[in-house]
This record gives sequence, C-alpha cells and structure tokens, in this order.
Amino acid sequence: MSNTEKDKLKTSDIKTDEDKNVEQIYEFNPIEKEKIESKTDIKNDLMENDEIEENYEVRDPILKILMKILRSPNQKESIISFNNYLEKNNYKILFDILIFIINSFGFILYEKSLVGCTKSENDCLSIDIIDFFLPLIPYVVYASFISGITLSFSLYGYISPMHIVYICAKYSYYYLEDHNISLMHHGYYNLMFFIILCLIILFIFSLIQFGNKYAKKGFEFTVMVVSVTVILITIFLSESYHSKSNCDQWEWGLNNTNVNKEIQNSSCNILIPQFCFMYRYSGYLDLNLFKEFKCTNNFNYKSARNNLLEFLNKNTFQNTTRFGFSNFGDVNMNKLKDSNDFNARYLSKIIDMDDKSKVSKLTEDQYPEIIVEFKGKNYANSKVILNVTYKEKLSKERKKLEKNKPVLYENVLFIFLDAVSRVHFQRKLPKTAKFFEKFMKYSKRAKYKSYQFLKYHSMGLNARSTYHNMFYSHNQANKKSPEINLIKYYKEYGYITGRIFNRCSKEIYQITNKNINGVSLENFDHENLGIFCDPNYYNRNKPNTIFRGEFSSLRRCLYGKEVHNYVLEYGKKFWNVYKDNRKFLLLGFIEGNEGTGEVIKYIDNDLSKFLYDFYKKKYLENTAVFLVSDHGLNYNGYYQKINAIDYLNERFLPSFNLLLHGYNFNEKYLVDNQYVLMTCLDIHNTLLYFITRNNKDSRYHNKGRILFNYINPSERSCQYYGWDINNCKCPASLDLID
Repeated sequence: MSNTEKDKLKTSDIKTDEDKNVEQIYEFNPIEKEKIESKTDIKNDLMENDEIEENYEVRDPILKILMKILRSPNQKESIISFNNYLEKNNYKILFDILIFIINSFGFILYEKSLVGCTKSENDCLSIDIIDFFLPLIPYVVYASFISGITLSFSLYGYISPMHIVYICAKYSYYYLEDHNISLMHHGYYNLMFFIILCLIILFIFSLIQFGNKYAKKGFEFTVMVVSVTVILITIFLSESYHSKSNCDQWEWGLNNTNVNKEIQNSSCNILIPQFCFMYRYSGYLDLNLFKEFKCTNNFNYKSARNNLLEFLNKNTFQNTTRFGFSNFGDVNMNKLKDSNDFNARYLSKIIDMDDKSKVSKLTEDQYPEIIVEFKGKNYANSKVILNVTYKEKLSKERKKLEKNKPVLYENVLFIFLDAVSRVHFQRKLPKTAKFFEKFMKYSKRAKYKSYQFLKYHSMGLNARSTYHNMFYSHNQANKKSPEINLIKYYKEYGYITGRIFNRCSKEIYQITNKNINGVSLENFDHENLGIFCDPNYYNRNKPNTIFRGEFSSLRRCLYGKEVHNYVLEYGKKFWNVYKDNRKFLLLGFIEGNEGTGEVIKYIDNDLSKFLYDFYKKKYLENTAVFLVSDHGLNYNGYYQKINAIDYLNERFLPSFNLLLHGYNFNEKYLVDNQYVLMTCLDIHNTLLYFITRNNKDSRYHNKGRILFNYINPSERSCQYYGWDINNCKCPASLDLID
C-alpha cells in the first residue's frame, strides 16, 4: 500500500467533533438521524455541483451571470444538473437546435398573420371583423406561446441564453420594419398582442417556479396566492370605479349644456356609457411620451432629399435644389385606382424650379405655391417657401359676380377635424373649445355667438359617408344628374375658394374611380395640398404606418415643422391675400385619425392661437366659422381592441361647433336646435342657404334642414334616417339604456 493511500485511510478514521455529535443524536433520535444524513448528502451534492459550476462557467459565461441573478439554491442546482446531463450526453446542442427550429416555425406563422386583408382598403373595411381575425388567432397564439416558453427556459437556464438574443432580434425586426396598421396590414397590433401573451406566459411560468419552491411550505404558498388574487381584484375594482366616475363629464357640453336636456316631443336621447375608458386612460397611450419630440432643429434634410428623389425621375432632378409642388387641379383623376395611384400621379407633376426655361412657361394657375428649397452643407439651411399667389384677374371676375347677389355671410371658414367626437374635442382640445365657449352668451349686445350641436350624429363610420354629403348633392329635379360640390355654387356668388388639409388626397377621404362614379369633382381656386404627398410624409410603399405619415401615432413632422402648421400658415396667407373678396376657406386636419386618440391634442395650442388671432384682427366679422368632424375615433387601436363602450358610442357622435357674427338669423331656433338630432345633411343645406337665402331649393338634401329654421324634434330619430339600431346612439327613450 502506498503512503498516499495510508494517509487517506488515516484521515477517514479521524472523527471530528461534528461526527461525534451526530453519533450521539443517532442513539437517542432516529428521526434526527435521518434528517442529518439527508443534510449531509445535499452538502456533498452541492460540493460536487460547485465543481460542475466552475467547469460550466468556462463553457457558458452568459449562463453564469443569469444563475447569479437566480437566488434560489434549488433552482440553481436543477439548472446545473439539467445542463450537465445534456452536456454529458452531447444533447445540449441538439436541444438548442430543436428549440431554434420550433421558434422559427412560430416566427413563420406569425409572419403569415401579418399579411392581413389582401383586398382594397374599402373592401377590407366591409369584411366582418370577427370573420377576419379568427383565422389569424391560432398563428399569433402559437407563436406567442412558443416564444414565451423559450424566454422562460432561457431565463431559467434550461436552454442557451442566446435564444433570448434571437427572440429580441426577431421582435426588433418587426419594430424597425414598421409594419402598417390598417386591416390590410396590421403587424404592429399583432406584435403588441404577441408581446403581451409572451409576458403573461412568462409570468405564469414564474408563478409555477415560485409555487414549486414554496409548495411544501403551505402557509407561505397560500399567502402568495391570496396576495396575488387580492392585488388583481383591487386593480380591477379600482379601474372599474374610476372608469365609471369619469363618465360624469361625458354628457356635459360647453357652457354647462347637457346632451340630454329635456325638450318637448324629443325622439332622441343620447346613450350615456356606464364606463368611460377614453377619459380614464387619456394621456397614458401617448407614444410621444417615450420619445423626445425634435422637429425644428433636428430634421435631416439630406436624408429627406434622398427620399424625395427615390420617387422622382433621378435623371431630371438629380441636381435640383428647388422642388415646386403644383396645384392639385393639375392631376388627372380618370380611372384612379387608389391613394397610391393618386400619389404617383401627383409626384409626376413636381416642377424643377431650377429650370428657368420651364418656370418661364408656367401660367398663373400653374405656378407652385409651395417650394422646398435644399441648400447649404448637407442641406442644413433648407426651408419650405409657402405663398398664396394673388390671382388678380380671378379676384376682379369674382367681384363682378358679387353684384346683385346678397348673401348671409361674406366669408366662411370651415375647419374640418377628421375622427374627433364631441367629447374628444372637449377632452383633447380644451383651448380651442374655450374659444367657442367664450361666445356662448346669448345677449342682444353680443357681436359673436357660438353654438354646439350636442346631438350631431354621423351618417357612417368613414369620411365618405359624412364629409361627402356635407359638400355634395344631387339636383332633386334631376336625380340622374351627377353629384355637384356646393363650392361650384359659391364661386357663382363671387367667392374665392381655398382648401388645404394634411392628407395626400383630392378629398379628405380616399378617392377611387369606383367611389367617385357619378360625382362631379370641383377644383378650388387654391388647393395646394401637394407637400403632403411628399414621400417623407406619405410613403406609398408604407402609407399607413404607425410612426410616420397620415395615420401616425407620433407627432407629424415635415421639413422642420409640424404638418398642421402648414395648414394654418396657408390659411392665414389666403385670408390676407383676398381680404377684399368673399372667401370660402376649408382647413382640414387628419391628426384625429390614428389609434391612440392622443395626436390630435398637439394641434390645440396652434389652432386656438389661429382663431384668437383672427378674432383680434377682426377677420371674423361677417364670417361664419364651422368646426366639424365626420365621426369619432374609429381607427385600429387599444379602445377598439377592448370594445370600450364609450369608444363605441363616441365614434357615431362627432363634434360640431358654429360661430356666427351679427344678427342675420333667428336665434331662438338656432339655440333650440342644439338639442335636436343633427347630421351632415343639415350642414349641407345650411351652407347652401348662406348664399341662396331660399328655404326651398332643389339642391337641398331631402332629409336635411336649415339650422336657422324650426326643426321638429319629434321627427328626428333613428327610424327617420333608416339607421340600424346598432348604428344609432339616439334611441327614443332612455329606458333603452342598459
């Protein structure tokens, strides 16, 4: 026997004080003996596992960091044992590959769910939403489940932490790729659903881990379960209470008016929601809170110019520094397919303002009113030049038409807010609402008087059904005649007409050859909307993204300025240029048409300043100011996904405020009509009445009335308009309210 072996035997024969104590316990207490033996075995296992851990640290340093984060020794032991088993049998790589393949399969299925509706936007909107999304749910749920389990396994060390990197890279791809959010492309909201499901699965897995740890300690486990349950119930009850209490504000209009004020013979009582989520979560969904807004000083003009050139003829514009955005009237509308087709046709009309030979041939009507000028190093000194060209010949011609044609108001300022309900207007544009409320005092001395039509109801859930009927109508004497825009009649009465809204479209809604069939489109005298067709704002490859463009949930910036300010600046210049002419000016804002309901609030400061400035400069004298929407918030988003009851109500109840100067109307009827069911048909007839001053006209809508006349409240109901009860928020009796 060697000396080394003898030393080992001697060492094993030596009894420590601890061993003697154990022997004494064995003699008197067999149960304690069993416990100590178990404790000794665990101690030996831990010593062995420490050696495994040291070896494993060299092979997988990332897992070492994760294991240090995990405080539970039991978890740590199981992780090391499991990984050691896989590595000893050369299974670890195979196991990682298997998880990678399963996860990639989920990735492919999720990608399939992004395709969405492959038809046109209008056709997609007509599809039943349940039928549309049901086939996609299995893809998203499966992918989410696989990703959630993979995250859990990675965090607890059962598989390589590199899977976390893979999943994060996958989600980052969706985020950076910026998928669209319409029914045709709805990747962003699928992604949110995807991530939420993953987090839920991760949370459940963590609870299971926690439960396994304390399962043998019944009291602690019971306390944990009860605590989580109490917290969840408390959150639910708190949110329900606050959502319900916020409804106290919902039924009140400006100047303490109530939407359901009792009036004789009323056939309409607006449904008041029991829970008001849009009040409760107002501000919380604002994506701008997570990103510092830098528009003025940080706009990348070099990149913007490259983006613009991508959609133009590079051979023609390669060295161009000044791009002219022409009048919309130059665009050929024949056989128009969709918004992308319109965008392509318009961009083909952009003018190289550096080409003096071409510029010299431009007529007064063709000369662009908006020019983007790129200059300086990296184009850092670039700017947008916005002007309203005074058309002297046109001004004189319209002046002649004014003679012997008296009108009710010399000027009409029509402000259109897309997708803003009455309640949302008061909630998100308080300063603008305060401007109108300022004049809701009906004394005889008041020069200006304001009215809010509390029961103004949408004709449908898209701009085509409401906005179109505000401006277009058939001549009832000849119903086969095309629909005519009332702007044509305003021109005949000597008005100079101007239009600008921040959307790349001839109208505020998407125009196709199909939906303008039987419609006679009318050009405004000034309608320079071209800058909103710029690819840096409207990219036809991704027209409906959540981070840029017409439906962005972020503040919209273009060439160092928020897009709504181009609308307001153009409006001011138009009013100044034609200060001696009759004017009809349409300003449109599409900020309300996005999923969070938050972006519209960012126009409030500038819009209210614009109105106060007009008031102080006396521009509003002999002027009628309309502030109108087509419907409430109706875009894909949180409130739509949870079917919030106030959201479902508000989308049918748009805003309508009217400010009038002077005493050219019957005030009593106008005040009473604030509480009568109202539609865009009444707005159309009233606009025509301004110029015709005739109570009967074949161009009036049959079911519309004039706001200055008596409107019988008993005749106004869902049945009167032929609305389905699901599309009417104005039942005859409040007893119908749940």
